[in-house]
Amino acid sequence: PKVRAYLCYLSILLRLSYDEIRTHLKTSYALMVSDGEISHILEKEAGALRPAYEALGERIGRQAGIHEDETSWPVQGGARGNYGWVKTGTETREALFQLGESRGGGVARKLTGASCSVGITDDYAAYRGIFKDKHQLCWAHPLRKLRDLARSDVFDAVVHQRCAHAYERFSSIYAT
Repeated sequence: PKVRAYLCYLSILLRLSYDEIRTHLKTSYALMVSDGEISHILEKEAGALRPAYEALGERIGRQAGIHEDETSWPVQGGARGNYGWVKTGTETREALFQLGESRGGGVARKLTGASCSVGITDDYAAYRGIFKDKHQLCWAHPLRKLRDLARSDVFDAVVHQRCAHAYERFSSIYAT
């Protein structure tokens, strides 16, 4: 059990490749493991943790609001995709991560589940329609867009002034 836990630590937290795990275990502990054994151990441990993972997703999904976001993330082997997704609530510091998926809307729907919470996301199209009429865009995104418009030098003086004014008004609301 300790070797399995350590192998998970090496793979998940230290993000070592299978080759690096094999080399480390052989050099440090004279343990010989194959790629198949590493894969089997990781799958078995993931299965054992599945109920806790699903309960975490349900707890977060019952909060008044949930934040969801996706990003590219290198995944071991890359067979399923190199994207990571995160779901956090507005009431606790808990977070649920899903790695190795595509960037498609099906993943966003699966991550959201049956939650009736307000969904807070960026403006990525995959989130549209998932939260019905309870969808809030993360304010950091329009703040950055307005900032960039206010700092842009491609507009004439009138448009530039309007952009600067909109940014000032929005950023004061954001700061509050």
